[in-house]
Amino acid sequence: MKWHIDPNQSTVSLSTESTFHKSTSIGGIRGHLFGAPDSLGVSAGGLVVVPVENQRFGNRMQDYAMYKHLDSQQWPEAHYEVTGLDVLSRNPWRIRVHGVIHYRDMDTPLSTEATGTVTADRLEAKCSFSLRLAELGVAPPRLLFMRVSENVDVDVHIIASAVS
Repeated sequence: MKWHIDPNQSTVSLSTESTFHKSTSIGGIRGHLFGAPDSLGVSAGGLVVVPVENQRFGNRMQDYAMYKHLDSQQWPEAHYEVTGLDVLSRNPWRIRVHGVIHYRDMDTPLSTEATGTVTADRLEAKCSFSLRLAELGVAPPRLLFMRVSENVDVDVHIIASAVS
């Protein structure tokens, strides 16, 4: 079975602490997932694409500064390649997703726990995890007197439709 991630309903939210306040951005994601619901542990895979310029950091000036800092012209997208998963429970669905983040010519392994629902025509999943910016080849941004933490909390919400 294959699912198409709905870019209008699926989101990734990034939060980090800075000198003055907590900074949060949110943006859309796209991609696809596949696997047989009866045997997800051996058949699951997919690709989740995070377009950097879909992230909104607060206002146009902050957006521009972050796109420039992240060099979104050279690295416009981050990809999370799902390489497998472990089913922890089925009712409700709870899984450990294994994969690799591909960003800035770096490959960063990442496993995280996700919860959700799967029906014949719809998949919905949520997960949260933390990343160090250095693991992605990114230095923490600095704007004037503001310093941003090197740790980023990530919340992902995927809504996908089955594809025949």
